[in-house]
Amino acid sequence: MERFIEIFDKLSPTHRSRIFPPVVTLSAFISQVLSSDHSCRDTVSRVIAERSSEGKATCSGDSSPYCRARQRLPEELLKQLMQETGATVDEQSDLQWKWKGRPIKLVDGTTVSMPDTPENQQTYPQPDSQKQGLGFPIARLVGVISFATGALLDYAIGPYQGKETGEHALLRMILDCFSSGDIMLGDRYYCTYFLIAMLQSMGVDAIFQQHARRKSDFRRGQRLGIKDHLPTWTKPSRPGWMDEQTYLAMPQTLTVREIKSGGKVIVTTILDPKQATRKEIAKLYTQRWIVEVDLRSIKETLQMGVLRCKTPAMVRKEITVH
Repeated sequence: MERFIEIFDKLSPTHRSRIFPPVVTLSAFISQVLSSDHSCRDTVSRVIAERSSEGKATCSGDSSPYCRARQRLPEELLKQLMQETGATVDEQSDLQWKWKGRPIKLVDGTTVSMPDTPENQQTYPQPDSQKQGLGFPIARLVGVISFATGALLDYAIGPYQGKETGEHALLRMILDCFSSGDIMLGDRYYCTYFLIAMLQSMGVDAIFQQHARRKSDFRRGQRLGIKDHLPTWTKPSRPGWMDEQTYLAMPQTLTVREIKSGGKVIVTTILDPKQATRKEIAKLYTQRWIVEVDLRSIKETLQMGVLRCKTPAMVRKEITVH
């Protein structure tokens, strides 16, 4: 709790409002996304009811002061409180919920749509496949979720399409939420040479399904068992998003572990079969789908699939509060 208070005191804006100071505004904002009625007017009615129950003077039912108070809440305040919430829940999880005593962090992406306003269209333009005037702005999200608790640890948001808007680019923005000893669990989209190299430099292991473009030959590499070997990957050409200095710092080769189970090839940087057997890794990967359920639950339970805010800054705040 002390850490939450510290963040709030540091980033909370100065205010003069007696009805909607920052702490009341944030509480109302949270109640708004938890309510089946996401309207600002309904939220203000709950604030009025709470003030009345506490013997305080009631306020007008006009939602304008509340909306302005939400706009004054700094994005960084909400983001840090969200990150601290996820970290606190994760730190308090039981050791038996971890995998061999190690934290597993799931990664996956999703999309959300929002009101068709000029501001939203400029920052999060609708896909080219939609005709002008007939579509809605769409944002892409990548989330990191605790395998043990289902808590969201961090997320990044960007336009649905365009340069550096893919899930890899967004994930690179939040890699600092991973710590040495963590395990990243994701689908085949994330199984790339450079992401694996970045994770290894951080002391983070990875478990992914093999990328569709890479073919595995179990006749090559050090054989560990049936459909279980250690191949060596060679560094590919420099991608457009990577600068020359970073590329040169990347290792020339990577030794990974490939196993085949259930018709899928799974790639991991956990190389020692004594540390994790082929069957244990394969079984763990079958639970990767949990991240999709977690994201869908957040979106559907909180009616987050279609957002309500009319400016990009408020859209990001709305997502963070959800």
